[in-house]
Amino acid sequence: MHVETAAGATLDGVTVDNKSATIEVDDVTSPALAKLTLKGDTAITGGILSIGIAGMLEVSTDFGATLTGVDVENSGAIEVDGGALLP
Repeated sequence: MHVETAAGATLDGVTVDNKSATIEVDDVTSPALAKLTLKGDTAITGGILSIGIAGMLEVSTDFGATLTGVDVENSGAIEVDGGALLP
């Protein structure tokens, strides 16, 4: 999965089996940040979550998100909203 626009993408209450794949969050064509929002107890298992210099990961809502066995490569920003969980 590649999130590459300012409009971004939202994963809400889903489970993603990322295995040996890479989720990329970066916009190389624009100065605007590409944004991936995780909410509603979304779970990602395995693989790599790569947040590029023009990327942002946001965890929102009280249910937050869970990353299990995920290697996070961060050159951008990670924001966990007040009250949200990222165990």
